[in-house]
Amino acid sequence: MGYDNHFDGLNDFSPRNDYTPSMELYAWIIFFLAVFIGSYIQSLIGFGMGLIIVGVSSISGGIDFSVLTAAVSLITLFNIVVSIKGHIAEIHKKMLFFMVLGQLPCIAIGLLLANHLSARAVASLELLLAIFLLISGSIMVYKPQPIATLSSVPHLIMGGAGGGITGGLFAASGPVVGWFGYRQPLELNVIRATLLSFFSIACISRTVLVGVTGGLTEQVWSLAAVSIPLTLIGAWMGTILKPKISDSELKRLVFALLILMGIYIAVRAIAKLV
Repeated sequence: MGYDNHFDGLNDFSPRNDYTPSMELYAWIIFFLAVFIGSYIQSLIGFGMGLIIVGVSSISGGIDFSVLTAAVSLITLFNIVVSIKGHIAEIHKKMLFFMVLGQLPCIAIGLLLANHLSARAVASLELLLAIFLLISGSIMVYKPQPIATLSSVPHLIMGGAGGGITGGLFAASGPVVGWFGYRQPLELNVIRATLLSFFSIACISRTVLVGVTGGLTEQVWSLAAVSIPLTLIGAWMGTILKPKISDSELKRLVFALLILMGIYIAVRAIAKLV
C-alpha cells in the first residue's frame, strides 16, 4: 500500500514507499530521536543536525523522502532563527549577496531532481545521499585552510550554487558551504553570521517552493511541530551535559557516524540497482 497523501498536482513526483502503521510509528520515533541527537551534537560542534536527521531517517525508510526533507527545512530554519539573533550586523553583505545569487536557482534544480528521483529512481537518490554523507563526513574532519583574499564574485556564486544543489536535494548544505565559508579571510563571527543567513534563505526558499507545489502537508507540519521542542531540549542538553571528550574527538565520532550511514545506504542502494 502506498502513501495516500500525495502532493496535489505533483502525484507523478511523489515517492511511493510501502509501509505499515507500525513501521510508520517506528520511523517517526527514529526521526524524533535523530532530531534530539542532531540538535545536541550541533550545539556542541556547530553543525550536523540536518545531515544526521536526513541520514538516520533515510535508513529507517518509513517516511517519504520529500516529507522528510520538507520537515528538516522547517526545523533547521527554526534553529537558525534562534542562533542568528543578535548577530545580523555581523553579516558580510557582499559575500552573502553573491552566494545567494548562485543558491536560488540551484535550490529549485536540486528540489526538482529530488522529486524526480524519489518518484522514478529511489535507489539512485539513495546512492546520491550516500555519496553526500561520505563526502560531508570527510569534509568535517579537515579544517579548511584560509585563503589570502575574499573569493572572487564567480567563486562566491559557484560556492552558493553548490550549497543550493545539496540544499534542494537533501535540505542540507552545511558541509559544502561551511567548508567554502571558513576558507574566507574573515573573522569567525562574520563567517558564522553570513553562513547562518545563507542557510536561512536556503530553508525559506526551499520551503516556499515545496509549499507552492502542495508539499507542506499535515505530516510535514506534524513532524516539524513535535521536533521544535526537541531541538530546544537537545540544544539545552548540549550546554549542561558536555561529553568528556575533546571537540576534535567528537568531530571524529560524527565523521564515523556519517561514514557508516553513507556506507549502509550506498550498499542498500547498489543492491537495488543491480
